[in-house]
Amino acid sequence: MHGPAWHFVLWGLYHGVGLVLCATYRQIPGVGAFFTTVFTKEPAAAWLLTQAFRRGSAGWCSSTPVPEALQMARLLLPV
Repeated sequence: MHGPAWHFVLWGLYHGVGLVLCATYRQIPGVGAFFTTVFTKEPAAAWLLTQAFRRGSAGWCSSTPVPEALQMARLLLPV
């Protein structure tokens, strides 16, 4: 597919939200202190969260049209 597509816009929003959360999570009341403590005591937790985000953004979100990506998410996540 050539040219702009909605799945690229959604990927950009997903990636942007992730960057904002990474830079500001410490300032979120209540939640920030919890995650700071967890990530300090268990660095592997921060690594796992980063990998989950990275794999999500590199996978279906960046290369698959939105309707197909949502269908895959429904099949993968028991909601």
